[in-house]
Order: sequence, then C-alpha cells, then structure tokens
Amino acid sequence: MTKTEITPTMIVADVLAQWPQTIPVFHKYQTACVGCDIAPFDTLADVARIYELDLEQFLHDLKEAIGISTTKDFENNV
Repeated sequence: MTKTEITPTMIVADVLAQWPQTIPVFHKYQTACVGCDIAPFDTLADVARIYELDLEQFLHDLKEAIGISTTKDFENNV
C-alpha cells in the first residue's frame, strides 16, 4: 500500500523513492540528502535537526510538492 502522508518519522530514501518530485525541496534547503549514503537511515526530523530547518515548514514544502493540502494552505486562503 502506498503512503499518502509525509510525516517527520519517514525515512528520507523512502520519501525520495516514492515522491521524486520532492527532490527540488531537498535542494531548496541545500541538503545533501539526494544521493546521500545516510538517506536510507535518516528521518525527515533528523534532516531538519541536522540542517537546522524549521520542521513544520520543511514538511509543508514536501507535502506541497506532492500535492497534499496542508493546514497552512487552508489558513492562508481564509
């Protein structure tokens, strides 16, 4: 079964494999995740911690890249 949600505990390599359209998001945040040997082990939360990213914004951008509506999107449209 295909996951339809991106969560902080997801493994980077799994996200990249399932949703290659997220690659530009990793590049936007200047991470070395795409092609990294550690990607099969690090979670999205690990990436946010290591690169000192705002986890909520990072997840929002990843979800936006795959077409998942987020609460922020709703709040901005009200």
